[in-house]
Amino acid sequence: MKPGFVPIRTGLTEHIKGGGLGPFDLGIYAYLHLHVDYATGIYTGCALGIAFGFGDPRIQGQIQKSLRRLKDRGFINYPKGNGSRGPYRILINKYEPRGGELSGTRLNAWKHGELCQPEYEAGNGEGNGERNGERNGKSIGGGTYSRIQEVQEVKPSPRAKRSGGDSPEADPRHSPIRGLIQDLHFQKFGVKCEWDGSEAKALNRVLRRNPSWTGPQLSAMVRNRFDSDELPPDRPRRWLPGLGSYVAGPLDRFARLKTADDQASQAPLSPSEIARRQQAGEEWR
Repeated sequence: MKPGFVPIRTGLTEHIKGGGLGPFDLGIYAYLHLHVDYATGIYTGCALGIAFGFGDPRIQGQIQKSLRRLKDRGFINYPKGNGSRGPYRILINKYEPRGGELSGTRLNAWKHGELCQPEYEAGNGEGNGERNGERNGKSIGGGTYSRIQEVQEVKPSPRAKRSGGDSPEADPRHSPIRGLIQDLHFQKFGVKCEWDGSEAKALNRVLRRNPSWTGPQLSAMVRNRFDSDELPPDRPRRWLPGLGSYVAGPLDRFARLKTADDQASQAPLSPSEIARRQQAGEEWR
């Protein structure tokens, strides 16, 4: 649980009253604020991951449409899709980082348009254009902050301080890999991936012990795991400690690296090849 409170602009009230921000979109916007990286104003995830966050993967399509509306109205910005699956960065426009080097600035998510590159400006609420709450001549919310959720502040234990903590926010690789695991698990087994604090701790331990592993390398290992043979639907906390076993590729049912011949042998035979093997008395099934 993140400590403190989550700020959101009271200027949203005008959009709500004017019909420009419906209950569903407001809920998604609030969800992004609750799970964003507080130090940057950037949420890393995808519609399916958000759906899992609400406990119902069936609403993925509704969330995709909601994110599109929020982007069209300038509340958020994210890169144009390229057909690939998995998490991506969502920038919350006019977010004011609450710690770190960017504290005291404001995120301009639209400074570079569709390039979706974050730009941090002085966060004093003054000035023109986007810093005054306008994009393309349309107000996108302004005013002071109000609290949308009070949460209990939890002090980390001395052990957690020594080890760097198990907070998902401690490593920027955590959220994208978690989302990828949940996405691939649902695709393969058709059920929601079990995920709680024990999974988060297991993933953070892997990341902490392997600081040189990049996000793409970790993603490849996770994909190799789900492409392996006779895969059980175990909870991630059971197999995450051995994630490095998949660095070279998927494994067969004997936990050995699958070769190109292994993968080719799984391809369906053509009718002509089946006929040839039948005529030669070879096994073809």
